Amino acid sequence: MRFSGPLGALIEKDLRVAWRDPALKASLFMGLLSPLLFLFFMMQASGGPGPTAVLPASPPWSASPCSAPTRSGSSGAGSACS
Repeated sequence: MRFSGPLGALIEKDLRVAWRDPALKASLFMGLLSPLLFLFFMMQASGGPGPTAVLPASPPWSASPCSAPTRSGSSGAGSACS
């Protein structure tokens, strides 16, 4: 026995039963893995936005495609933006 005492025997019995059943084995893995994944993602998020974390936004002074003059000289009249 790995655990001593009656409580240890009960925990060991539950772990052995959970290890034999595939559904309980998956639940056991997810129960152990989920907090680790959560901590990993929280540590990644606390470092601030990285180069791949946020898509670059267009600067506020850039013109929208509808306000740019077209080849005919008009500023978007008759295009899909109107």
